[in-house]
Amino acid sequence: MGIADRKIREREARRAAILEQAMQLIHEKGVNSFNMQDLADRLELSKATLYLSFKSKEELLSELMSDALDEFIRSVEPQISDSKTGIEGLRKLWLCYLENFSKENELFLAMGIQNTLAVGMPLHTAISGDGNSSMQKIVSLINNILQHGLADGTLDASIQPAQVTKMLILIATGIIQSVAQLPEELRDPNKITQEMKSIFEIILRGLASDRVDKTNLHL
Repeated sequence: MGIADRKIREREARRAAILEQAMQLIHEKGVNSFNMQDLADRLELSKATLYLSFKSKEELLSELMSDALDEFIRSVEPQISDSKTGIEGLRKLWLCYLENFSKENELFLAMGIQNTLAVGMPLHTAISGDGNSSMQKIVSLINNILQHGLADGTLDASIQPAQVTKMLILIATGIIQSVAQLPEELRDPNKITQEMKSIFEIILRGLASDRVDKTNLHL
């Protein structure tokens, strides 16, 4: 291995270690209390050294969110692709969301950071902007599910996929933004998950067409 290759590997390993410890601190303190000085202390680095890897807290948090969203997409796409109808696909998407939320993995903490970001992936940019962004992939995934449901008649014919996609993301991220800002000891994932389940069931039944037995739309 050449010197250049070794330096690249060392840089990547350092960034991975920084991201791992950053998420641990967010778990412990909540998003608002997390800062770069605490992270530098945890890693036994100077703050200047830390900023060589990430220019700002916002850049670090944005990368955490992007990585976590990519992980979620990889886990949910196979389940969605097996869905025979659009309403079934939407139900599976909510179930995957709830399953991941109950584990409080980094996806939801990272997504909950959005309100604190000076840079990142705003929703309006994701819907109309860079198709390679992680949030744009989520937008496309939901939009495809809705289009499937309109085509097979399991979703109400009056819905507009772009608007409904935006609404669903706003609801989901709005909840987790609040949760992510709490210290770990103040979070009760079981209660939060139950409340979210009730909300998502109401939305699911509201989007379903009259051809669907809405009494069976449980999460």
